[in-house]
Amino acid sequence: MKNKSQLTKSILRTIFVFGVIALLAGACASESDTSEPLRVGYISGGDADPFVKIVTDSLAVAAEEAGVEFFPCDGNFLDEDALGCARTLDALELDVMINWQFNPAASEQICEAYSNLPTVAMDTSEEPCQEVWIGANNHLAGVIAGKGLGEFAMSEFGCEYDAYVSLDIPSIPDVNAPRAGGSKDGFEEVCGPVPEEKYITIDTLLGSGDQPENTRRQFTDTLTTLPDAEVILVISPSGDSMPEAALAAADAQGRTGHVWVVGHGADASIHKHIRSNPYWVGDVAYFPERYGSLAMPAAIALARGEDVEEEILIDHVFIDKSNINEYYEE
Repeated sequence: MKNKSQLTKSILRTIFVFGVIALLAGACASESDTSEPLRVGYISGGDADPFVKIVTDSLAVAAEEAGVEFFPCDGNFLDEDALGCARTLDALELDVMINWQFNPAASEQICEAYSNLPTVAMDTSEEPCQEVWIGANNHLAGVIAGKGLGEFAMSEFGCEYDAYVSLDIPSIPDVNAPRAGGSKDGFEEVCGPVPEEKYITIDTLLGSGDQPENTRRQFTDTLTTLPDAEVILVISPSGDSMPEAALAAADAQGRTGHVWVVGHGADASIHKHIRSNPYWVGDVAYFPERYGSLAMPAAIALARGEDVEEEILIDHVFIDKSNINEYYEE
């Protein structure tokens, strides 16, 4: 009887242990089954710009790799479109936002429209909801671009030139001032101070949200005021589509051989110019394809309440035809 009793107790203990394991496994499975992926919203500045589109695509790839749901909306470089995006995204029960609308003056209203969700800002300040800022080291990028232009001007023209034109975005002073100022600083390190009468600025957002068209129109006007200029140096803190538009304007005026450009960005749409266009001196690279791998992990960490660095900067290098294949295969 004793052995039979011990056997019975052993069987009951075994049944109990397996029962507990089954209950725990069921609870874990239930928790896993009911958990939902994080939901990340994104306001793009304007996907018509090649650089912005590459960033948007890199975010989509990073979201898929991370297993989160990604909800993009295109702000089209217009305050009202960005505000519409914010209102649309607010209805989607998001956990976190990545925001890249281009007008800091509109950021408070836009933040409020998506209920001030914790926000990763991209290249433009998005106060008061911004908790992480990701983007260019603007002054350093400017210095790198300016030095590149200055070294070209020194080697080709002995720093003799008729005009220095900066394609600016003055409505975003936190971005434009260090980029444009850094570009001028870098150029002046090589060629000395730019005379005031040779320094020209163009507002690439003046007229509409179509920056290349704004640039083409205004640069055409600039060329008409410089009929005898043979060396016009152009630098573009506002991106790469704008110097492309400036060269197109020069070509239309029969002035192609008078204009040389340096851009900010080095997105894929410009690689052909860097490789083979003799009037495209080079670019300071911002590596837009890397933004997603920085912004998406930061957004996920914010959504989970984890600590994140307040500022995450892109590395920059000057790219021209001599080294572009080191960074981008043809």
